[in-house]
Amino acid sequence: MRVFQVGNIYPAHLDQLQPRLANCENEDATNAVILSDVPQAQLLAICISKNPDGRLSFPQYEKGLRHWASDNGLSSDTTLDEILLAQIENHRSEVFYSVNSARHSETFMRRMPGCVRLKVGWLGSAIVGTGLQHFDAIVSNFPTLNANHAKVGLRTNYLTPSYESQTDAMGFVPWDDRRTDLFFAGTFSLHHQNRARLIEDVSCTLADQSLNADFRLLNSRYTKMAERTPLGLFPPFSKVRRPRSVRRVAKPPVFGNEMYGLLGRTKLVLNMAIDIAGRDRGNMRSFESLSAGALMISDAGDYPEGFENGETHVTYQSNAEALSLITHYINEPSEAQRIARNGWEMIRLRYSKARQWEDFAALCAEL
Repeated sequence: MRVFQVGNIYPAHLDQLQPRLANCENEDATNAVILSDVPQAQLLAICISKNPDGRLSFPQYEKGLRHWASDNGLSSDTTLDEILLAQIENHRSEVFYSVNSARHSETFMRRMPGCVRLKVGWLGSAIVGTGLQHFDAIVSNFPTLNANHAKVGLRTNYLTPSYESQTDAMGFVPWDDRRTDLFFAGTFSLHHQNRARLIEDVSCTLADQSLNADFRLLNSRYTKMAERTPLGLFPPFSKVRRPRSVRRVAKPPVFGNEMYGLLGRTKLVLNMAIDIAGRDRGNMRSFESLSAGALMISDAGDYPEGFENGETHVTYQSNAEALSLITHYINEPSEAQRIARNGWEMIRLRYSKARQWEDFAALCAEL
């Protein structure tokens, strides 16, 4: 089975890689740079190895596509979608799998080369775009989200990420070598009110304690202006101005291996899902935190198979309980390390790259 996978990379992450990407002279080199740093939990083993049956593309990086187009005789005015379609046809792909399915338009999906027999798209968000109806299956590890998508006519299936294989290089770091007490990375937005309140509550508490915390916040593009100029005192900029306690602990966002290095040196990771998936849990930070051997403190809900409260991670029902758990596990390092080690071992056993490929292949066979 020949699989063409479209990967995903955040624009801010791509910006950080630009100095390294600038020296690349072909698409293989650009893909190698991106793959060395991008999260791999959603990437199929066949597509990140040297197996010719797998092919991986990152169309977010236009220059990489243009390198391939030039090397394969396409004119300079060829559109990015046309280049991607040409790559699929050149690979003679039988399965098209995109972990960024919302980016593909109806026009693009209708022009899929004839060699493609199945089209699978990952969708862990609300429905956007025009191309989703043209996938043979829409997948995610959120049953509630899948059910909601099925109600509007999408064919949905359950599929999980693997553990984050980028963390293998560090192994399980002993507790005494983990210098950060508490870590959080994610979006800070008033649109995610529960998360914003939790971050504010925790940041206020940190001001009264001697914890070594590392909060890496991805903010609105107007946040800097709102916080550094008088405009932040007036709408609409006042809506993205973060509370003073949050500004005091916030640091710039991190991505890829830089973030995994921080996760591997932290004891506790604070996590909170957004409410789009109901009670379903299992966002990417869940897989990344356990993969890095940190103790995840996360909101209560229905987690994927193998995630057990008190055994592989711990959950809270309220912000007050989250604060209590942080204090408890900082003061009980042996118990914290036991749970973290259980999670580190579980995620590799139940969510290996081999199992991910087997599940994907089984899905394709069913379809």
